[in-house]
Amino acid sequence: MYWLYLISCGPRMVAIFFLSALAQQALKVYTDFWLQEWTDQTATISTIVVPANGTVADASSPTKPLEIRRHFHAYVALSAVCIVLAAISVPAGQRAGSNARRRLHRELIASVLQNSIHFFQSVPLGRIMNRLSIDVAVVDKKIAATSQKLLQFILLCVCAVLINSVVTPYFILLTIPICGIYYMVQKFYRASSRELQRIESMTYSPVLAHFSETIEGVTTIRAFGQEARFMEVLFKRMEANNVAQLALNCSNRWLGIALDYLGAIIVFVAILTALITASLRPQSTSSSLIGLAVNYAMLVPIYLNWVVKLFAEMEMYGGAVERIQSFIECDVQRRRQDGGLRGRSSRVMQDTGVVPFSCKSLGLD
Repeated sequence: MYWLYLISCGPRMVAIFFLSALAQQALKVYTDFWLQEWTDQTATISTIVVPANGTVADASSPTKPLEIRRHFHAYVALSAVCIVLAAISVPAGQRAGSNARRRLHRELIASVLQNSIHFFQSVPLGRIMNRLSIDVAVVDKKIAATSQKLLQFILLCVCAVLINSVVTPYFILLTIPICGIYYMVQKFYRASSRELQRIESMTYSPVLAHFSETIEGVTTIRAFGQEARFMEVLFKRMEANNVAQLALNCSNRWLGIALDYLGAIIVFVAILTALITASLRPQSTSSSLIGLAVNYAMLVPIYLNWVVKLFAEMEMYGGAVERIQSFIECDVQRRRQDGGLRGRSSRVMQDTGVVPFSCKSLGLD
């Protein structure tokens, strides 16, 4: 599913979006380290030195404005480059999503319009309407934005974990089992949410089909006085769809509670390891560096929560791409079969001069 959508987006636009987003995030992390270094140098420069003769002097009063100006200019330059990279990555992601929407919509419409009458008689109308409305809306509005957010939060989460691992090495040892629990939780939730989304989509198609068939035959229904029976069938199908939606929402709430508990454990572990590192290695760590690590550690649970939720949403939205592609592939196979039959018939006509007419029936239902 993911590979199909990436191919639809266009490999060149996907590469531009990924590289620009990666460079932007790396530059953001470097900007934070630059601010941390600036803080350390400012604290060092502002130190009051007491010489042996007892006079008090400022160690760097002449050079302090120059240092501030240099760090400020570097910070402005880094921020400007981040803005430029953001101006490249966001339109590139939107352009890639636009390419996928255009390709899938064009092929889906072509496959539906080129089908025979037998296709519309055998396939329920609600299923066709579901593909052309709900699934196409998911591809148009959801997948592109969700994929951009997912990549952004994955990069943020990776950077936060790397920064904490570099500043406080004990952090990575204690977070490995927590990451394993995260993986188990998100794996269980993804499988459940994917099946619940499929059930919700399957229960929504009968609602559309029954409603459209009722509208078409409303005069006959009124003539035979069957309004109550048709309303009862519609309400039963809507209730089945509402049950599936309720189960899906309950799974989302369960995921939020579980991730909040795991996030609180990660924050506690990060602060504990930062204090242990500061007490064991006071010469190699500074207060600003520990503060930077703790700041990123407090953001790790938020990033992980968003990564799990967005990844599960991509799993659910991927079902729309699969269903659209199945419609397209079924049409391609059907046309190949029709083309093979026509080819054999034309060869028989050319060889014998006889028009074959077999496997056909005519009757009244």
